[in-house]
Amino acid sequence: MIQSKLALLLLSSISIAVCVDEKSAYRAHKKFLKMFPCKDPQPRVLQLEDVVPENVLKDKYEGVREMIRPTVTLLHRCNATGCCENFSDRCMPSSTTEVTLTFAIFHPSIHEFFKVKATNHTACACEVDEKYIK
Repeated sequence: MIQSKLALLLLSSISIAVCVDEKSAYRAHKKFLKMFPCKDPQPRVLQLEDVVPENVLKDKYEGVREMIRPTVTLLHRCNATGCCENFSDRCMPSSTTEVTLTFAIFHPSIHEFFKVKATNHTACACEVDEKYIK
């Protein structure tokens, strides 16, 4: 009887110790995440296809697509750049600016420049993800 009580006491103290360790680990994790708030957009490399509308690439630049330079660009984005507290929130742009990007086509018969308007994120905030709005 005494042995079973001792065993039960020992198991419960181990369980409490594990629980305290898990609680400390959880708090450390939360503290770490607070160092990365949803606030500042981060630079992201985007492929040409992500910036130039598909119909423009297909209609106007079909056949010389491989000759367009640069093949990538860099824009600031909020997606996955900061942490939000609520389950349904995502880091989204709260402020944007329109920028004009200049690309070139270098082909033996064509030396042409063209401009594309793109959106640059300038500030981020936690907002409810549309999939959680009913």
